[in-house]
Amino acid sequence: GDSGLRVLDISNPAAPTEVGFYDTPGYAAGVAVVDNHAYVADQSGLRVIDVTNPAAPELRGSVVDEWDVYLNVAVSGSHAYVTGLTSHIDCGEGDCFGLTVMDITDSDAPWVTGLCRVAGIQGLGVSGNGRYVGVSAFNAGLQMVDVTDPASPTVVSSCCCYGSYSNVAVTGNYAYAASGSYTLVVNISDPVNPVVTGFYYGPFPVGIAVSGNYAYTVGEQLAIYDCSEAMQVAAPEHLVILPMGENVGLRWNAVPGPGIQYNVFCDSTAGGAFTQLLGTTTDTSFVDDATALKKFYVVTAERP
Repeated sequence: GDSGLRVLDISNPAAPTEVGFYDTPGYAAGVAVVDNHAYVADQSGLRVIDVTNPAAPELRGSVVDEWDVYLNVAVSGSHAYVTGLTSHIDCGEGDCFGLTVMDITDSDAPWVTGLCRVAGIQGLGVSGNGRYVGVSAFNAGLQMVDVTDPASPTVVSSCCCYGSYSNVAVTGNYAYAASGSYTLVVNISDPVNPVVTGFYYGPFPVGIAVSGNYAYTVGEQLAIYDCSEAMQVAAPEHLVILPMGENVGLRWNAVPGPGIQYNVFCDSTAGGAFTQLLGTTTDTSFVDDATALKKFYVVTAERP
């Protein structure tokens, strides 16, 4: 916020205590901490702050661009990934949403290596191998960006273009997106073809973090989800939705393996209000006698 970076001692979780701070020039909107450095996106720039001494954080380096607004930051290896508004991409009118890649090898002199246009700037997370960045957009779903070449980040896929995405966390082969009244689990082992594997209803999550098989969301309250089951689910490929008069027909490819059962869900409003239409069937097709236009369907496959 307006007070920059605040450092808290959480050795006693019941009574966290502020031990130090660094008041950045702008509005501190996002932070990522790696080892002894905090990377702060404070709208006016990216600030690299040494927190070796928590009581006296010290600025090491900055990337400042008076024409850009930095809002979120994630770090992997020798690079920082920042989303915000940028004037360095021609959008025809006004500023674009952009992902900026920065080399932070020298914490005293970080520098921009490349950038690309993205659909939104609500949240971002980096895959464990540092090759892909997941970017969540408020009303434009989840985008995967290939950052293998830091000089030329490239959007390679978009999925889940429904609901209102407020944040995303990426770990291993999965991305977890906080959206509306639920948390979405997306398999990104093939980043070009991300697949929804499950979702959990929650109290309107706006922030999310993942550790192991657990996802932690904050919104109206803190919620903790065990994602181990969703991570073992495979979503059928090539879901086809066909109008059939007043009804809607669905069919999908079978998931390899014995005893696979399918579940069909729909969202009539595209706002996260999912309803289960069919559960634990071995069929690979379904006809929905739709009385109202369905905006979105999800089919998941359960392994025995």
